[in-house]
Amino acid sequence: MTAGSPTPHRPDLLDPTLDVVFKLLMTRQPRLLQHMLEGILRRSIGSLRLVDATLPGEHAHGKGIVVDVRCVLDDGARITLEMQRRGTEALRLRLLFYWARGFTDQLSWGEDYDQLRPTVVIAWLPGRSTTIRLVRSTYDLHPELVEPDYAAAFLHLGRELRQRTLVVVLTRVADDVSAEALARCARGLLPRHLPLIVLLRDPDVEAMALVREDDDEAALYRRAAAADFGCPRHFRDDQRCLHDHLANTKVVKA
Repeated sequence: MTAGSPTPHRPDLLDPTLDVVFKLLMTRQPRLLQHMLEGILRRSIGSLRLVDATLPGEHAHGKGIVVDVRCVLDDGARITLEMQRRGTEALRLRLLFYWARGFTDQLSWGEDYDQLRPTVVIAWLPGRSTTIRLVRSTYDLHPELVEPDYAAAFLHLGRELRQRTLVVVLTRVADDVSAEALARCARGLLPRHLPLIVLLRDPDVEAMALVREDDDEAALYRRAAAADFGCPRHFRDDQRCLHDHLANTKVVKA
């Protein structure tokens, strides 16, 4: 075989891009997995522990997932590895879902958030073009403010809740239209369920809205923004709007 000639096909060799082969390589040879992670993360790893690659749904109707390899590093970091032979449009959201589950599965009831450890999802993708498309589709993912869809939320609750349930809604209605929509949807849960509506306040923002004699121009702008967002007057307006629309009903309000 001359230099530069293509490598001949070897049917006796297993393709490491196959899921089952990749899983066997990583789980039966933990040192190989450790060396690979050290190269990707660019740091030394004292030890790692393989954990169950199957994550059940978080509730009866929740979506469970099965990844290729999951492990926990010596510093508590969670690592998820996926071998993908082909890219899909939903791949970025799928990997984002895996990453989120890496956090939500760490804590049990009563544990503090400061116990959360880093979570990393590593995906081996088919070719450079797929990697570029994935990066370009995820770099600008940011949360955005949207109007709450009370109708869709309460419709979902009505379908999922089979037994009489206390439904607690924590919200901050900002206008009469939102109050009317919330009250209408809450009444729809009666009499089978008991809705409890809790209006949220932010004492820090309310304190920031109080004007002082020594405020300069910049401070006044900040206080005006705070007053527009969450001053006590707006909170009282929220209460009045919601109270008016809940009148003569059995909806509990707080």
